[in-house]
Amino acid sequence: MTKADWKFVEKHFQATRTLLIIALMLIFFAQLVLGARHLSLTIDEPSYIANGYAILTTGDYWTVPPHVHPPLVNLWSAWPLLLQPERPDPRAVPGWGRDFVQFLYALWPLLGPVERQAFVTRLPIMLLAVVLMALVYNGPAICLDHAEGCWRFS
Repeated sequence: MTKADWKFVEKHFQATRTLLIIALMLIFFAQLVLGARHLSLTIDEPSYIANGYAILTTGDYWTVPPHVHPPLVNLWSAWPLLLQPERPDPRAVPGWGRDFVQFLYALWPLLGPVERQAFVTRLPIMLLAVVLMALVYNGPAICLDHAEGCWRFS
């Protein structure tokens, strides 16, 4: 085989590998979407969603206890709730500014059907998981600046 033939084979192999990686990422995302429709909420999911929603709509961080992790993921998961037409004002919900548990129990039914809330607030986390999957696959090649190798994505 000539050098040109090897370059063609290498280019074809890279294209095939890239398509395989994209297909695996799509399968992973499909599995997350299908699974999210059948899984119930975890015990802490409603509080994180209500926390993120309250911060996004009011800018007030009183719902974040000092011993809990930073609210970025809560904000990321709650932003789809801002797209719905009926958005309750958290400041008008009983318990606002005083009792988070009372606030959570009063706000949760106002946000809409539980199945819809669970699905739309899990979508950003699913996208985050796909991005993380791509970074784990391609990260070492980016960090080590290798032009080729088993970690190379593009």
